[in-house]
Amino acid sequence: MINEEYYVKLNQDAADNYYFYKQEAEAQVHRREYTTSKRYDIMPYWFEREGLIVGERSEEETDTYYELDDQGRLLILACDDLIDGYTYVTYRDDLITTRTYVEGVLDGVKEYWLQDRHIGRSVEYVSRFNKINVEEYIYEGNQLVQVYQPQYENNEYYTHLVRTYFEYDEQGGLLRVLDGTQGVIYVEMADAEVQTLREMVKKELMLAVKQTMDTICESPAERAYCFLSIYLHDEVHAVYSPMFNPGWEEVREEQIEEKDEHDEYYYYRLWSSGEHPLNDQQELGGS
Repeated sequence: MINEEYYVKLNQDAADNYYFYKQEAEAQVHRREYTTSKRYDIMPYWFEREGLIVGERSEEETDTYYELDDQGRLLILACDDLIDGYTYVTYRDDLITTRTYVEGVLDGVKEYWLQDRHIGRSVEYVSRFNKINVEEYIYEGNQLVQVYQPQYENNEYYTHLVRTYFEYDEQGGLLRVLDGTQGVIYVEMADAEVQTLREMVKKELMLAVKQTMDTICESPAERAYCFLSIYLHDEVHAVYSPMFNPGWEEVREEQIEEKDEHDEYYYYRLWSSGEHPLNDQQELGGS
């Protein structure tokens, strides 16, 4: 059972002692490392779970940088996840604590509890939402095989987040990451496999687009189209089919007849799919 009162006090302490934790971290800095984007995270396999690419080291000064102690441990994470956000890290026995501030104002505190030198649990209290996020890390030997997030267990919408599974190859390298519904989040592939898959997807995608266009063009003869809009989702954790929505010529003609010389958005509306019916909207492979 998570003691919410404890984390409320922990956040209050962090909010009240910003300069103390900032100066404590700065006093232990041994070196600084600039990167093109986010490169490090204390959470195990954070990039693989998020489907993101690790940032590269930079020889030039950048807004994103990390400061480490003489043991190579993270002390300060600058602008790696939030604009103007700085995270200060403290190490105490079997506990790692991060305190993140944006322009000096506390954003959140997170604790990582260690078991046998591995992170066994992390607890984050986000004060602005009065919300506690928990992750429990399950190992087989030295390999992380599962992450459990109990706060999502009774919410069907977040079924995919309740558990995350990790699979490894014979050499112990991470092979796949699966979500709670066995959906693939991450796959380690050789360059040749990636190229083969890319070419296969391109070929099948072009064929699917042609088939979708043919379906749209098979509409009744009295209906004419003047343009075709394609809406692409930007959800990282899922794969969605793009939506193809044709603009009707009769709607375009009505817009032209009703033109308002003082309407600054007139030309925008001529190309806006939102002004047209969705009767003939299609997805790839849709009927």
